[in-house]
Amino acid sequence: MRFLCALTIAFLGLYLPGGPGAKAQALLLSDLADGGRLLPAGTYKIGNRRMRCGNAKTLISSKFWDYGGALPGLIILNPHKMNTLPRRMRMFVYEHECAHQTVGANEARADCTAITKGKRQGWLKRRDVQHICQRLFIHSKGDKYHLPGPQRCRQLMQCYDGRSTTVTANRTTQQNPRQSREIK
Repeated sequence: MRFLCALTIAFLGLYLPGGPGAKAQALLLSDLADGGRLLPAGTYKIGNRRMRCGNAKTLISSKFWDYGGALPGLIILNPHKMNTLPRRMRMFVYEHECAHQTVGANEARADCTAITKGKRQGWLKRRDVQHICQRLFIHSKGDKYHLPGPQRCRQLMQCYDGRSTTVTANRTTQQNPRQSREIK
């Protein structure tokens, strides 16, 4: 099973910041061989809530450098980092990584998709978005994929409020609000 998982990951393109790279693939492959757990789709839980992202599997990786990441068909979560967050923030991280399955590498659209889904499903309130901003993003300087923290937080609040313009680190795009609601 581990061999098949490693082969699958070796042939996938990456959505991780920094783009495709042998370093990221090597980390994932070594983690599978050294204690990482690959969970079938729909079996990862946050609290009592079973998280599902279509057919995407979840890799629990204590070696992953961030809270989460995504590859096509795979969500990667660092349990040590995730466990430092309150439940709704963990759900946001999971849904953000899940959104990459449909929006690709666009970080702004992944943020907005996760916020929209959380609001629609009733587990994310305005105050939760403010807490997410304060805890995860407010001091971020941003990079070529992510807006600086204050801009990213304004965008998250706009998404929560139903505004449709998203600004990426590189350009402004129009997001179809109907499309966001249809992502499952």
